[in-house]
Amino acid sequence: LSELAVAETSLSIARAMKEKGDYAAASPLFSRALSLSKKNLPGDHPQVKLILSEQAECQKQIQSKQSAAGKSGNRESGTRESGT
Repeated sequence: LSELAVAETSLSIARAMKEKGDYAAASPLFSRALSLSKKNLPGDHPQVKLILSEQAECQKQIQSKQSAAGKSGNRESGTRESGT
């Protein structure tokens, strides 16, 4: 398989994981697709730009989930403390 074929396969799987909401699984696949695409295509190639955009969206979702989990954890610990 060529590196571009591996990049395309990684991208397809990343998109499927993102669609399922599994951003943590999608992120390294987007990174792999981006790395291989950058290695084999010009930096301004539409495929590279598209992967960059999708990877950024995935990272934003991961950060959003982590932020929400942190806030949820703070509420839970606050509830526990006030109940004592």
